[in-house]
Amino acid sequence: MIDHPTFTGWTVGGTWVLTGETKVYTPGTYIASALAETQAGFQSLVPSRPFSLDGDSWGAWEVTARYSDTDLGWHQGQLASTTQLAGINGGRQRIMVLGINWYLNRNVRMILDDNIVQISKGTAALPDRDSQDFNVVGLRVQYAN
Repeated sequence: MIDHPTFTGWTVGGTWVLTGETKVYTPGTYIASALAETQAGFQSLVPSRPFSLDGDSWGAWEVTARYSDTDLGWHQGQLASTTQLAGINGGRQRIMVLGINWYLNRNVRMILDDNIVQISKGTAALPDRDSQDFNVVGLRVQYAN
């Protein structure tokens, strides 16, 4: 039987709505007889005072942060055989994301994120041989009906 690589990691994140609105949480459901399920999660934020061009409202503002740490190694140092794959020295990936969301109204959101990425990869002799640190800045506009 051939092994299948598995990797481990974790993520923690949070948001804070600066303008005081709240997000509605919808619990997931599972109905065994109908084999139906819905996923749990927060619904999109709806500004209490949508953006207006005359300046009396700026919509809703939210700051976000997320951190993830993923181990991309699997059976490191293992040699390939007829029943096993060779180990994978994939290293470790850490990402911190800082962002701000601007909800103009219930349909339009602008998202600005800065992804601070650190990838550590190498060998026992050269632990930082293929390491990388970089930032990815993204600006998106989302429309949902």
